[in-house]
Amino acid sequence: MFFNPLIPPAMILAQILAWLFLARRLGGAARAIAKGIYLLANVAALGSFYALYYSPGPPTVSALLWDYVYRPAFLWEAVHLAWLPLALALSVLGLALRRLSRPGGKGLQRLFKADTRKPRLLDARVALLALMLALAAYGYAHQLAPPRVRAIDVPIAGLPPALEGFRVALVSDLHYGLGQNLTGLAAAMAQAASLRPDLVILAGDLVDRRASLALDFRIPVHSLGSVPHGVYAVLGNHDRGVDDPDALVANLRAAGLPVLMDQRLNLPGLPLSLIGFDDPGDEGLEYHGGRLRLDFGRVKGPPPRPGDLEVAVSHRPEGIADASSAGARLMLSGHTHGGQVAAPWDDQLNLASLVFGFPYSSGLYRISDLTLFVTSGLASGFQFRLFAWPEIAVLTLRGQPQPANP
Repeated sequence: MFFNPLIPPAMILAQILAWLFLARRLGGAARAIAKGIYLLANVAALGSFYALYYSPGPPTVSALLWDYVYRPAFLWEAVHLAWLPLALALSVLGLALRRLSRPGGKGLQRLFKADTRKPRLLDARVALLALMLALAAYGYAHQLAPPRVRAIDVPIAGLPPALEGFRVALVSDLHYGLGQNLTGLAAAMAQAASLRPDLVILAGDLVDRRASLALDFRIPVHSLGSVPHGVYAVLGNHDRGVDDPDALVANLRAAGLPVLMDQRLNLPGLPLSLIGFDDPGDEGLEYHGGRLRLDFGRVKGPPPRPGDLEVAVSHRPEGIADASSAGARLMLSGHTHGGQVAAPWDDQLNLASLVFGFPYSSGLYRISDLTLFVTSGLASGFQFRLFAWPEIAVLTLRGQPQPANP
């Protein structure tokens, strides 16, 4: 993964364009009031984030902050994310129409300056600004919508006959405490249970901020009910970023959620070997040159059984080459949130792949005999998605004939 250096300047540009709009379009007392509201909204968004993130109060206090401060503040940030592409579109429109409206200024100055002699141009600007607000509201609603169920058949060459039709529910990026509250989390787990999976995998980023929040997982684990072959979890980078990662693992296990940390588990009565990988955290990646490596040599637990389907679970999908080299046939990951913003006609065309350089961002991928599935996850810290729906993935394993030897 690499970070596009154009992103921070682009977000700053969005702020500057919004400020210019307020400066050009309003005057007198209205301008002063609008600028004051603009500054207060930004301070509230930033302040509520840190207030919630570092709040030492009980869960009820965090819930109040979440419902009445943090979530509305992020609607404002969603407006900014929607504003950026439309502000650029406004710039292009202003430059394109400049030839049609000779009097007046140039470039961005003309774009944000009212032109009473050209009411049609003014109407176009107002319409685009209305579209920006609608896009922000739609993206905000996308993240808050109930998760969709993404059912997909996964063909696997040489699948043991006993696993034909085996159903795995994959849920990742729960972000409890930052992007999800307890009510929504329990509802999502109850929804997953209603799909009658044979196995449930929680693929990391379970908790944000405080390890003590993991004790609340008793409620969502109870909502899952009895899953025939169990519920298992791995850690993600956000789990590694809590105040006490070791306490987090202990609390998750105390809540009834087994956590696999570089461990192999041979499921009893099934030819399936589950290998759960720990996440090094964002700082730990620096020791690997920024690339996640899955070291199968460090995996603890029983040796692999001949003929078993090996399923690797890693929060981040970058270790796909390591999993393929080690002989895994299926890998399950999350982390990317489906890019947060995706093309409506192709979920693999998204911000994660096009801007942040994730080669594996959403859906199915193949490397040799390995199939990777990356889910867009359940929640995120940033309350804005477009066509990258929160989801519960249900994967049905299907046998695929192996090619005959020449």
